[in-house]
Amino acid sequence: MVSLATGFTLARIILVPVFIFVLYLPIERREWIAAFVFCIAALTDAFDGYFARKYNATTRIGALLDPIADKLLVISALIFLIGKGVPAWMAWILIAREFAIIGLRLIISPEEMISPSLFGKLKTALEMIGIVGVLLHLNLAWYVLFAAVVCSIVSAAQYFWRARKVIRL
Repeated sequence: MVSLATGFTLARIILVPVFIFVLYLPIERREWIAAFVFCIAALTDAFDGYFARKYNATTRIGALLDPIADKLLVISALIFLIGKGVPAWMAWILIAREFAIIGLRLIISPEEMISPSLFGKLKTALEMIGIVGVLLHLNLAWYVLFAAVVCSIVSAAQYFWRARKVIRL
């Protein structure tokens, strides 16, 4: 049986193709609908963590799927929005950081796993807010994504610094 937390994570994974599909619909206000779908998917990220902690329902599959779901959602949005409000350089820095952290996680055993830093959590929140801002054509979105890029670089540096003893850099 799937826990409630894992159910939210699976819902986020399912919402990724829905989000992309909506962006390709030839209808008015598709960006608004896509922003709504993206917000629902982003909220599942908060809910899965909340319920996993509240009910002590953390599972190995949930721990594996949660970061994958996050990356699928954010990376697919960034790729689609390149040139539509997201500068390519911003998208590639954010995406490269994600792949670097994924690579690092593959090297680290589950027992040595490093928890996300405050900058990592802030990066995720800023990415999601910035993406919604781009979808809704808000001028402030560029600045929010720029702050996400800064947090991305800082959190990656922190992650690698904390992992240096594990990977023997």
